[in-house]
Amino acid sequence: MEKETLNMLLDIPLFKGANEKLLSSLLIDGSSIRSFNSGEAISPCSDEKNLVVILGGSAEVLSADTERKVLLRTLAEGDVFGVAELFGRNGGDEVSRVVSKGKSKVLFLPESKVGELLERDRTVMYNYLNFLCCRIRFLNRRITCFTAGSAERRLALYLDSLFEESDDKNKSVKVTPDVSMNALALTLDIGRASLYRALETLTEDGFIEKDGKSFLLKDREKMIKKYNK
Repeated sequence: MEKETLNMLLDIPLFKGANEKLLSSLLIDGSSIRSFNSGEAISPCSDEKNLVVILGGSAEVLSADTERKVLLRTLAEGDVFGVAELFGRNGGDEVSRVVSKGKSKVLFLPESKVGELLERDRTVMYNYLNFLCCRIRFLNRRITCFTAGSAERRLALYLDSLFEESDDKNKSVKVTPDVSMNALALTLDIGRASLYRALETLTEDGFIEKDGKSFLLKDREKMIKKYNK
C-alpha cells in the first residue's frame, strides 16, 4: 500500500490511532484501488463485501429505486461507506446505491481483512462501533424528517439534523445541505413549491436565513420547540 494512501487512512476517524504497521500489513495484499467515471456505479458492483474509502473525487449515495433518483448524501475525499454491510449473514436487498460524481478514485478493503484488523487492534474496533452508532443516530434523524408531517416540520427537522452533525454548537450556526434544492424536495418527499413555501415560513418566523447554498439557524431552540412536538 502506498504511503500516501496509508496516511489518508490514518486521518480518517475509523482508523484514527490504528497501529500503522498492522494496518499496512493486513491491507496491502487484499485491498484494491479503482477509478470510476461520472455516473458509473461504485456500489453495488460485485458480490464481495467491502469497506470503501473515497480517495479522490466525490460520489453520490442514491436511493436503491432506479425509477426515482433520490440523493441521500454526497461523499467527498476521505469519506467511508459500506461499514454497516460488513459481517451481515442474512443478505437482503440493497437499500442504496453509490455512483461516481465526476471522476473518482476509490479504495476497496475486503471484509476478511477488515475483520482481522478489528480482532487485532482494539482502537479500530472501538472506532468501528462508534461509527456505527453515529450512523444509526443519523438515520434515525433522517427517518424522522421523512415522516414529520407538514413541509415546514420536515424542513425544520432536516436542518436540525445538519446542526447535530456540525462541530459548531453555537446558538446561531450556518448549515449547508449536501444536496440541491430539487434533490432536497425529493429527499423530504414534498413538492418544490411546498419546499419553497416552507422556507418562506421559517424565514418569516425568524428561525432561518438563507445565505447562498447555506442556511443560518438564527434560533434553533425555538424552531425545534415549535416543530419537534
